[in-house]
Amino acid sequence: STMKNGASEVAVGVIVARVGPTRFPAKMLFPFGSRTILETVVARSRECRLIQKIVLATTVSEIDDPIVEIADRNKLVAVRGSEDDVVSRMLFAVRTAAPAATIVVRICADNPMIMPSVVDDAIATVISDGLDLITYAEFPTIPFGYSAVTMTRRTLERIDREAQELQYREHVENYCIDNPEQFNLRYQLARSEIHFPELLLRLDYEADYN
Repeated sequence: STMKNGASEVAVGVIVARVGPTRFPAKMLFPFGSRTILETVVARSRECRLIQKIVLATTVSEIDDPIVEIADRNKLVAVRGSEDDVVSRMLFAVRTAAPAATIVVRICADNPMIMPSVVDDAIATVISDGLDLITYAEFPTIPFGYSAVTMTRRTLERIDREAQELQYREHVENYCIDNPEQFNLRYQLARSEIHFPELLLRLDYEADYN
């Protein structure tokens, strides 16, 4: 894909995964169809036509060793970074494993229903319209867990520079959403056939998995 100025764009999908303290620990390692939830996310992410590279960003904690083992088994690069600072963990993963990337897609490892074509729509819109960031989750029309927040690498680097509060380090795009006048951001809208804002496809609790 190319920008209007002719520079070629390289999109990296960063799968953010950790076992750590959560309402539903180790959920990514649970079976889902013929494989684990994490492997399902990897396989579906690999179907995105506009993502050139996928990297798994997990933490240095030994509790996350099983995540790295799954990455190895699936021939996926895993980069280990900060436990709580997701911004720096993602940026470290990009700089280490995809240094040429200009577009970053934040893929949550607990969204096994992620839809490749909908993610491709988000990437294409960022590129064609010169956006800093597109998110589907704030004023939802698309089912939650069906797309992925997409931003330019410059935006991720800017968040890393400017956003110091813990909530912004953990919830990467919130800094942009809370400062809308400083970013060219957009909310991804559902096409009519996938307009289900009330539908939650993420795995927050064991009940969601069941």
